[in-house]
Amino acid sequence: MYISGICLFLNLLLQMLYSSMVLNIKLEKSLGAMEKQAKGASSSYTKLLEEHEIVQKQLKKLVGLDGSTDMTTLEKLLKENATYETELATLKKTAAASESAIAQVKKQADSQSAAYMKLLDESTAQADQAKEVKDLHAQVLELKKTINDVTKDRDALKSQIQDYDFMFAEAKKKAE
Repeated sequence: MYISGICLFLNLLLQMLYSSMVLNIKLEKSLGAMEKQAKGASSSYTKLLEEHEIVQKQLKKLVGLDGSTDMTTLEKLLKENATYETELATLKKTAAASESAIAQVKKQADSQSAAYMKLLDESTAQADQAKEVKDLHAQVLELKKTINDVTKDRDALKSQIQDYDFMFAEAKKKAE
């Protein structure tokens, strides 16, 4: 009876421990998700603040133009516009120069590629010719070997014929 009570008590403790661990894991995951959400919200909030400040500055400039007939603000804006136009013109010139430089580099690359391909073709042709020369050289060596073998066979046959002639000459002399 005491043993069953202790077992039930331990079972209850283990179930409570398991449920608390599961709850802890769920809370950690939700905390991580909330932190990510908070970081995203704070970054978007700072972006909105920056945009708001820019809009406020532009609004102040426009209100300054409409509200006052002061020529200094208009002149400042015209000067600012003129500087932006000159910067734009210089940037267009540098862009055009860059594009022409890119076109020139492309032409050089194309010509170098064509020259490389030509050299590669010539190299391949020379390699093929060298292979043909090696093959012909091997054939010549084989023919020389064959000629030497045939010459040796001819000399051997000549000596055999001379031996037979000598033997038949002796046999003819004996027969006469």
